[in-house]
Amino acid sequence: MSDIESVVLRTRRLEKLLRQQYRADGKGLHQLVSSCEERLPHDVINKLRYIATIRNKMVHEDDFELDDKSGFMRLVTNASKN
Repeated sequence: MSDIESVVLRTRRLEKLLRQQYRADGKGLHQLVSSCEERLPHDVINKLRYIATIRNKMVHEDDFELDDKSGFMRLVTNASKN
């Protein structure tokens, strides 16, 4: 599986969790976080913003490379558990 596939699949799971558990509304991960920010644990908000930024760079920037794929995947997994 390519890096872009891994990132998109994992972040889609986060988007689903935000919609289901926090009644988030929006098109992308940044919008979803903004829509339910007051209901999210404070330590998770910055992590989700970082994840959303990396996801957007992976999708929209041709020359972007994910330097620490395993670290990013751990962060996404941990964010999913909160």
